[in-house]
Order: sequence, then structure tokens, then C-alpha cells
Amino acid sequence: DTPLFGGAEKQLLWLTKNLDRNKFEPIIICRQLESLQPLIDAANELKIKTYLINSKSKHSLSNLTELNKIIKSENPDLIKMLNNLHIKYDLPVTLP
Repeated sequence: DTPLFGGAEKQLLWLTKNLDRNKFEPIIICRQLESLQPLIDAANELKIKTYLINSKSKHSLSNLTELNKIIKSENPDLIKMLNNLHIKYDLPVTLP
């Protein structure tokens, strides 16, 4: 939930790196911040599809709107979130 390349981001990379690519196609969605560039670079090296959300605040409701659009377009089978924005505003992230 911080705009840094820390423990949660490293765990996310470990998880996506070790997923069976015959069964899963990992996708990372994160805010477009200079401090998260190591996460983005590592995801690109691992050939993981990455979406960047341009936002000034992690608490912005526009993040949820953008996230929801991406989720609807990708139609994932599984979602792992590393923040609690959807819980904070008591808003579900809807799946198609």
C-alpha cells in the first residue's frame, strides 16, 4: 500500500514468476510511479503483462474505476490485491 518497491511487490513478483504459465497468465496492475519502476521493469523481463494506472493518490476513487475497467477487459479467473482500496470505500470490484 506504499508507493515503494518493497516486500509486497517482491512477493508479487515471486508469485507471478512461479505460476504455471500453462495454467495461468499473470497480469500486474499498479500505479504509474517512478518508485515502482523496478516492479514494472522486473515484470517486463518476466514477460508479465502490466497495466499502469496514472494516479496522484492511492486513495483516489478513479483508481477503482480504472481497475474495474481492466478487470472487465481481462476477465480474470483469480485476483490477488495487495491493497485495500476496495474495502476502504466498501465498494466491490465487480467481475463480468
